[in-house]
Amino acid sequence: MSDSIETAAAPEIIAVIRAARTWIANVGPDPAQWAAKVGGATAIFVGSVQLQFPALITAEAGAGMADADAKLAALEAKLTAPKT
Repeated sequence: MSDSIETAAAPEIIAVIRAARTWIANVGPDPAQWAAKVGGATAIFVGSVQLQFPALITAEAGAGMADADAKLAALEAKLTAPKT
C-alpha cells in the first residue's frame, strides 16, 4: 500500500478511532448499566462508522487512481526509453 493511499484514509481512520472511544465513554464503567447502554452506544458507533464510507471511498479512489497512473507512467517511460 502506498503512502498516498494511507494518507488519504487517515482522517476516516481517526474518526473511527474517535467513534470507538466515544462508544467506550457512552457505555461507561458501570457493568450494572451496560445492558441498558450497549444498544444505544452501538447504534451511535455503527452510524458514525457508516458516515465515514463516502469520504473514505472518495479519498481512496482518488489516491488509488493517482497511484495507478504514476505506476503506469513509470512503466511506459521504462519501455519507451532509448536502448543503449
